[in-house]
Formats: sequence, structure tokens, C-alpha cells
Amino acid sequence: MGKDSKEKSKVEKELDKQAAIEIKRHIKAEMAMAGLTYKDLAKRMNKLGRPISEQSLRNKVSKGSHRTTWYWDLMKIIRSKPAPDLTTDDSESPVTDNQFPTEIEN
Repeated sequence: MGKDSKEKSKVEKELDKQAAIEIKRHIKAEMAMAGLTYKDLAKRMNKLGRPISEQSLRNKVSKGSHRTTWYWDLMKIIRSKPAPDLTTDDSESPVTDNQFPTEIEN
């Protein structure tokens, strides 16, 4: 395989496979810590401007078929503190340590 070849080596394919598994685990762990479901997350993503259905989100996470920029936005959304819902008294977010200060309504 030459330098100009776009085909991945066996090592690169295995590294990609392992990374996809680890990213999938990471996303699910972040969701669990934030107390979010796929439905909640899909709603938040749509409000941010990343339209996606709950099922498409599940598929994307499961397959690891996403770009770095999508993953970055996903992490910001998961870790963001939702804007308070003015129709209820419960304005606390399940996320307490907010590394990304973006506010998104539920």
C-alpha cells in the first residue's frame, strides 16, 4: 500500500473499530450521568439545530457513524444545563458540573 492509497490498513480498521466501541460507551455513560434518554437528547439536538429523530440518534450512536463535530455538539448538549421551564417549579438540571455553558430548553 503506497502513501497515496486511501484504503485503511488492518491496524487502522481495528483502531477505528475499538474507538467506535469506546465512543459508544462514553456517550451512553454521559447520558446516564445526565439522566437523559435518547428521546430527551433528540429533542435537545433539534432545538440546537441538529435535526435528528430518536431512532436515528440511537442508530448513529450504536453504529458510531458520526463526525467529530457532531460528537462535539452531542457532548455539549448532554452536558448543558437546560433552560428553566417557566411552567413548572422544577428548574433544576440533572447535570450539576456543567463544562459547557450552553442553555437548551427541554
